[in-house]
Amino acid sequence: MISLTQSVACHARVTVVFRYDDYAARYPGEGAEQYARRVATDEALIDTFRRHRIVVTVAVQPYASSYVDKGAETEYNSLDDDPRRILMLGEGLDDGTIEVALHG
Repeated sequence: MISLTQSVACHARVTVVFRYDDYAARYPGEGAEQYARRVATDEALIDTFRRHRIVVTVAVQPYASSYVDKGAETEYNSLDDDPRRILMLGEGLDDGTIEVALHG
């Protein structure tokens, strides 16, 4: 009897996909310190993938909101207004580290 591990190791190629969720602009009401920590985490994560030459799929939220269920009253921030995060995405796209997916 051959175990699944042996079968995979001997006969098949396994593909692993890394998806990083909720890449977004500053959320309405998010404090500066919390936002800075989130951006630093994003930079470190993307840099780790870059150093190891591994592609990561980044699920981008074009508009960030803290209040998903408030309808017309909801305040949104656009990723277009966040040059630091746009630059991170652009660099990752240019060097092949990042593959962009629409969050949703």
